[in-house]
Amino acid sequence: MSLRGQISEGVTITLEPSGARLFRGIERWAELVQDFSPAWPHVTTLIRRHFKRTFDSRGGRVGDGRKWQRLSPRYRARKAREFPGRPLLVRTSALRSAMVRGGSGSLVRKDKRSLTVGLQGRNRRIAEYHQSGTRNMPARPVVKFDPAIKNGTLPWTISQILQAQIVAYRKQALGVDDIFTDSAEAKRRGSMRRLARLKTR
Repeated sequence: MSLRGQISEGVTITLEPSGARLFRGIERWAELVQDFSPAWPHVTTLIRRHFKRTFDSRGGRVGDGRKWQRLSPRYRARKAREFPGRPLLVRTSALRSAMVRGGSGSLVRKDKRSLTVGLQGRNRRIAEYHQSGTRNMPARPVVKFDPAIKNGTLPWTISQILQAQIVAYRKQALGVDDIFTDSAEAKRRGSMRRLARLKTR
């Protein structure tokens, strides 16, 4: 299961696991950009911060704003005995760590035109159970976001990070100025870092 979004049919950003479209169709001149790799560390940071916000709010400050369903009284009592003090979806912290900090079981795959941030192995299987639910467990989606491309959403903020890279290449193509000087590069990286720290929905 994967969540895919495309920008101008060239750049693909994937979050795994999920099952919905992230976003598609930012400006067509993005097709001319051959290398988005300078933006990927910032997009990865943004996505992991979004995951942290999801866990910290138990799903309540992202996407549809609905908190994850509480544990059944029986399982809540058992978890309190066996894993005291652990919040929802956290027992050993392996899943949360992989999603939020890139710990064991995390996945980052990238090339010049695409980025995948997600999970692999056991963590991915566990996340898929929580994402969709099972016969014995309600869905508590670990990947939640507002899919609209509007100010403050995850797709919009990713698009703004990519936009910084697109604009640089466009200026170079138009001969506006030398956008790859050290000062211009530092300014662009600073802009991407600021965007990566925004709280997204």
